[in-house]
Amino acid sequence: MPKSAKQRGRPFVKGYDPRRHKFTPEECREGFYAALAAIAERNPLATFYNVMEYFR
Repeated sequence: MPKSAKQRGRPFVKGYDPRRHKFTPEECREGFYAALAAIAERNPLATFYNVMEYFR
């Protein structure tokens, strides 16, 4: 971090934090399908199988 930049808040720490949101399976599913829709919009020739390459 450059000396001119001020650090805001505390640095990220792995582990449990009650302020951190835990995604439900439904939210994960919605996000996955939103990503598929965005990829399909950019690439109309995309199929499910070649779209999965984006997630590797």
